[in-house]
Amino acid sequence: VLMGRGWQYSTTANFFPYTPTATSSATGYPIARVADWSHMRPLVRAWHSTSLAAQTITCSFGSTRNGTWVALLNANFTTVRIAVSSNGTTFTDVVTGSATLTDRTLNPDLTDPKARRKLFLAANYTGMTHGRIVIPAQPTTDGASYFYLGLLVWGAGLVTLSSNLQVP
Repeated sequence: VLMGRGWQYSTTANFFPYTPTATSSATGYPIARVADWSHMRPLVRAWHSTSLAAQTITCSFGSTRNGTWVALLNANFTTVRIAVSSNGTTFTDVVTGSATLTDRTLNPDLTDPKARRKLFLAANYTGMTHGRIVIPAQPTTDGASYFYLGLLVWGAGLVTLSSNLQVP
C-alpha cells in the first residue's frame, strides 16, 4: 500500500512498472524518482526540471498494458496533458483518444501544508505500451524556477481511495 500524510491510494500490485525519460532533469533530482513508489523516500525529493520551458515525461511500460487510471502527486504546476501510445511514437489523449491533448488541472492537496498539487484521472486505456505527460510552460505554484513532480503512477484495478483525495 502506498501511504503518506493522511492518504492511502492502492496496492503496488496495481501500479505498472515503467522506465521514464524527460525533457530535462536537474542534477540530484533524476526522472527515475517519479517511478519510485517504494515509500523509501519522501515525495518531496522529487524530479526537478531545469527550467520552466515545456517538459515531456515519457513512460515506457515494457509491455502492453490495460489501465484504468493515472495519478500525479506532489507537483508545483497546475496544468498537464496526459497521453498514451500503443507504439511509443503516436500519442493520443488518455480520455478522448484525440491527437489534440486536453489540458487537465491539478488541484491542491488539502492534507499538505504546502498545498502541493495532485491529480487522479480515471481513464480506460487498452493495449498501450507508453504513457506521456506534457507540462506546458507556466508559472509554478511556489515561485520555483523549475517544475517538480513527486510521483507519476499508471495503473489498473484501484483498490482504495481515501476521503482526502479530491477527484476532479
